[in-house]
Amino acid sequence: MSYNMLAIKKIKVYAKLSILIPLLVWAGCSPHFYKTNSLATMRNLPLEEGEARAFAADLAAVKNAGSNAIAELDMRIADDMRINDSTWAIFAERDYSFWKGVGEVLRLTVSQRDKYYVEVRVASERKLIFFFIASPDNSDDIFASVEQALTASDQLMSADEVARKIELDRRRKKHLAVFPLTSGYLSPHETMTLTNRLTTEIFMTDIFIVLEQEKVREILAEQNFQQTGCTTSECLVEAGKLLKVEQIIGGRITKHEGDYLIRIYLIDVRSKKAIKTASVQVRGPISALLTQGIPEAARQLVL
Repeated sequence: MSYNMLAIKKIKVYAKLSILIPLLVWAGCSPHFYKTNSLATMRNLPLEEGEARAFAADLAAVKNAGSNAIAELDMRIADDMRINDSTWAIFAERDYSFWKGVGEVLRLTVSQRDKYYVEVRVASERKLIFFFIASPDNSDDIFASVEQALTASDQLMSADEVARKIELDRRRKKHLAVFPLTSGYLSPHETMTLTNRLTTEIFMTDIFIVLEQEKVREILAEQNFQQTGCTTSECLVEAGKLLKVEQIIGGRITKHEGDYLIRIYLIDVRSKKAIKTASVQVRGPISALLTQGIPEAARQLVL
């Protein structure tokens, strides 16, 4: 092959590369390509992904501090969405710049973990030239910014303050209601009698401020709330909200091979979680439920 032919081939290869390389650079640096794929990835990321830190402050205050922390990173908020009653997710982005050699997307979630603490969780992804992906750690900067903002606005509680509030809450009597018990084996009058006895037993412990049964039935009737068959935690929580109590007791009485089975739950209305469960088996007449079963169930709930 002649020298001229080799030269021509080289020129053709160089010409093709001169077109291909800019295209690759454009594709790797394209803000549209980067944002479309990376933002979708962030939205589908499990909520438990990323670095987390808890702050003893109000949910709204922490969320606002988190938004400001994102702005300090020179990122633009693309979406601010509510996941559920206690969780928000903020999605932010920084466009790819060829000169800076980087683009970035970030998700910041703010979740109410318990009565006192709010968790901030940060997950992010950085896009480098030619499709390279990095996992930057912006979490420390964001956590520091959130803490600084909460401290400056006097909204961050110290560990000692939280401990004192927990102790005060422990000593404070909570408002509680006993939801009418349910049973397919007892008459409405019998279940009402047992419910009244349970209410009395709980009141006698002097641990709760107990809503009177007449008031419970009156409020539920006014709200047209179905009182029969309400034994799930979800149903009892809804009843607790209507009754404006912090905790609620409910359950059912069944029968198996001549024995009565009492299953009762103490549920925290705010957290929607069962705090205590009482399970009592009683053999004998119905009167044994009144004299033995219900007092024992009450004892188990307050132990």
